[in-house]
Amino acid sequence: MRIVILAALSLLVLTGSAWAAPPGISTLSGVDGCKLRIDPGPTNWLIQGFDIFDTTPAEATFDITYTNNGTANCAFVTNFNLAGEPFGLTGPQSDRATYALYDAFSHFDATPLTGETRVSVIRRQVTLAPGQQQIVVIRFTVVRSDLQHDGEYAQPAVIEADRTDGAELAGKQIVLGIQVAPSARLGLAGAFTMRGGQPVIDLGDLKEGPVNLPLDLKVDSTRRYDVSFVSQEGGRLRLQGTDWTIPYDVTLDGILVSLAGGTGRYVSSGPQQLQHDSLPLGFVIGDTRTRRAGTYSDILAITVAPQ
Repeated sequence: MRIVILAALSLLVLTGSAWAAPPGISTLSGVDGCKLRIDPGPTNWLIQGFDIFDTTPAEATFDITYTNNGTANCAFVTNFNLAGEPFGLTGPQSDRATYALYDAFSHFDATPLTGETRVSVIRRQVTLAPGQQQIVVIRFTVVRSDLQHDGEYAQPAVIEADRTDGAELAGKQIVLGIQVAPSARLGLAGAFTMRGGQPVIDLGDLKEGPVNLPLDLKVDSTRRYDVSFVSQEGGRLRLQGTDWTIPYDVTLDGILVSLAGGTGRYVSSGPQQLQHDSLPLGFVIGDTRTRRAGTYSDILAITVAPQ
């Protein structure tokens, strides 16, 4: 007799968070007839619901609208100031993530690595006549490898419109941040083949007891996780078209997961941070006595979810 188990793998991703807008500071000032207003759009520049296991870059663009409400021209550049705070987005466990701010209008790296944007005499200025507006697009990018937890990474900053002599024409407080979604995904490695888009595990000749194959369940998760097993046949291998069945259970990382009733659960015990685990997957075959010869099979759905 031979046993074949079809393992259907699926993914669960959870998101959710709330952000509070920071208090604003004055956005209107007058210097030599220049009266400049800054509108940064949302005061939280947030990359929302980012999945660190996706291939999408951790970046977003934001528009700053400058308006000259004065009686004279305004000439300035866009700078960022951290008001004495150390550079980097602070994460949920006080870790820091590096980021970059690119001014697409000036084609200039405006990242405040030393607490403020570096000075450059060759940088392109924004020049506004009275009543004019200008939109400056800022690309905000976070270094993916620095994100080791799910949750919120954030840093308060001030957008400044500064003249070349250093005089500040206007400023606006914002929060730079990224919201890393709790997420997990899994895969299979080792002794299996693909059939109709599904991995197929062949357990070989039917023998009661444990079946150990070179087979691993690969789990990536932003935190501790649960692996759930659901057996289509209620924890049994069935001879197709008959009532002949054989009970079985699974083992994951050496831990027995009972499929009695058709479902089982494995709970990880790792740290609450980024996980990359390779867990040996095995099977324990039940009573095979007096069973009819043939190929017995089941479809086993395996899902993973962050705790």
